Amino acid sequence: MYRDGCVDRAIQGNRLEFLSRRKHLPSGDGIKFRDVMGVDEPYDILYDDRLVPYLSPKSTTTTCWFVYTNGHVGLLVHEEYLAEKSVFALRKLSKKTVLHRIQSKNVDDDPINIVTADIESYRQLMSPGSSNIYEHEPLLIGQYNGKKFIRFRGENALEDYCQYLSDANKNWLIWFHNGGRYDVHFLFAPILKFCNTTLDRPMELRDLRGNLLEVKARLDNGHTITFRDSCSLIPESLAKLAKDMGVTRKMEDIDIKNVSREDMLTSPKILEYNRLDCVSLHEVLEKYQSTSTKAFGTNPLHHVSASSFAKKIFFSQYYDEDKYPLYIYPRHVRDFIAGAYSGGRNEVFHRGRFRDVPIVPYDFTTFYPSVGTQPIPYGAPKWLDNLGNIKGKDAMKKFLEASPGFYEVDILSTPRNKVPLHGIIHDHKYVFPHFVNCNTKIFSMELLLGLSVGYRYRLLRGYTQPLAPICAKFFKRMTKVRAKAKRKGLGALDKTGKTTTNAAYGYFGFNPYDRNVLRMYGENMVEHVESLADGGQLSYRKEGNAYICYERTDILLSDINVSVAAAITSYARMKLWELLQDITDIGGSIYYCDTDSVYSSIDIQEHPVLGPKWCGKGNGSNMGELKRELPKGEYIVDAVFVGCKTYGYVTNKGRYHTKSKGTKNPKPMEKPIKDGELYDDPYEDYGRDVEEYGRNKDIKR
Repeated sequence: MYRDGCVDRAIQGNRLEFLSRRKHLPSGDGIKFRDVMGVDEPYDILYDDRLVPYLSPKSTTTTCWFVYTNGHVGLLVHEEYLAEKSVFALRKLSKKTVLHRIQSKNVDDDPINIVTADIESYRQLMSPGSSNIYEHEPLLIGQYNGKKFIRFRGENALEDYCQYLSDANKNWLIWFHNGGRYDVHFLFAPILKFCNTTLDRPMELRDLRGNLLEVKARLDNGHTITFRDSCSLIPESLAKLAKDMGVTRKMEDIDIKNVSREDMLTSPKILEYNRLDCVSLHEVLEKYQSTSTKAFGTNPLHHVSASSFAKKIFFSQYYDEDKYPLYIYPRHVRDFIAGAYSGGRNEVFHRGRFRDVPIVPYDFTTFYPSVGTQPIPYGAPKWLDNLGNIKGKDAMKKFLEASPGFYEVDILSTPRNKVPLHGIIHDHKYVFPHFVNCNTKIFSMELLLGLSVGYRYRLLRGYTQPLAPICAKFFKRMTKVRAKAKRKGLGALDKTGKTTTNAAYGYFGFNPYDRNVLRMYGENMVEHVESLADGGQLSYRKEGNAYICYERTDILLSDINVSVAAAITSYARMKLWELLQDITDIGGSIYYCDTDSVYSSIDIQEHPVLGPKWCGKGNGSNMGELKRELPKGEYIVDAVFVGCKTYGYVTNKGRYHTKSKGTKNPKPMEKPIKDGELYDDPYEDYGRDVEEYGRNKDIKR
């Protein structure tokens, strides 16, 4: 079985006859089921490549045999037509071996007509206890287009709203804030009544880890309704966005989660709450659209996420396709390099409670953009094997400098007088131990640093690529935009620059394989749905005449490159490691670090050697410089470090900060401690989530 792009390389003998007889077949990359359905010639379809029938040489050319797996089409060829018959050769040819160069993109600067909406639901407590369960009943939906606010209220509010959208007889693009996790899910059933379920895909769903970025419904009248989640584009609460951008604020004196059903149906105040939410989001998006288009030359509202917007800026304005090309890798290449792609360093060095020990937190300014200006791999990866004969520090250093890239190595020994440099995934955690005879994959620049501080390696194999600062102009431009916005007090531009900059590297490392995604199929796709369900590749439920499926499949994007992401994260860990080692070398104690921050006993800014080196001329204000998290003279006097992203502390000024990822935390540095009290209770009005409440209470104690 071969994908279409590999067939011609495999055919021999009667190749011309074979190719002439298959001219009627669809060709090209990404052949899908609908392409096959349009073929007039006779063919059979196999839904399971384990059940291949008898295939003669003649039937290869007179009948089209397809294998339909994960939506893609393969072609079965009799061995008479194969150039190689060994199992090894067949496996190699069946892989995708073509490198696809990433193309430059055009800017999208056309303005978008903004329409915003919001749903309010009555929450009925169904199962009180330690884990409260609520049933959400949507009773109000409002929509605003910049001039007119309309609303639908009552038990049939969503059905009436969808009827209104369908009757308008036009295409819609509607934004909900955090709609991908809440509002849009309520609209599946009512909007489906107006969809053309005879299509293979009556709805196109784009989701990321369960969050719906975009839902495009194809209606019976030929038009489309597209719902997007603005929180994926500007990841922040609507209240904070409105405050930062200086636009209409939502009503904060209403506890919408505890509104009675009667008030939800009749109260004018609730209606005004909904209207202001729609207006506030509309003004936020208007400002975001205008400031971003002016600053970056492309409109973010053409995109579904901050990452895709950042990607468009880079590939349309800063990517030199001819001089520094980037490629889409075959899976086996991608998987190898991804072995060297890990996240930031998050580590607890001293666990427990520490009183009357001065601790000073520092973090880097725009950390990842600063390391993203370093030389980055580009071009086609070249495979190098049998590298075990490169022995000795000098020979290995010379080789890595001449052939940078990503290599599989055995770490033979670790210097015990240094902070560990390399990390490894162990029990689903990213840890940094002292290695002895450990096999892993590492970026060449990280290997060079390891050699310089006493690590010993055995090189095995890997991919080499040239290096160049291909992202430097892009990241420097993003940083300048933010700096300008801060100087001039432009809140909207500052928010735009921050969001885009923070999203501007991770998209390169997106893993396109074996993703769990939401899909919707039409009624004529029942055979496909059931066959994949039988094979354990999806689960589904029937919704009207369609099937909503949770499917495991590949998302083959055309503009990702894991080498870029792996190199940037490696540079970040190397820079943080150097800071940790400097603190250790002068006798300081490190308590905690997280990606771009460190909590230690050293007030780095005041140190005569470390201050100039790490805080720089801007004293932490410039890109890549280290800055003090607390005001001068303030430091931590009581701290507890429980685990990664779980800690709390009190300062000598009587302020506190707690963090526990995955729970609702008290606002940092909000209130001083009063005399005679342990803490002011930030949860005095928050009694609905007992589990989170209790967990944060324990953290504070």
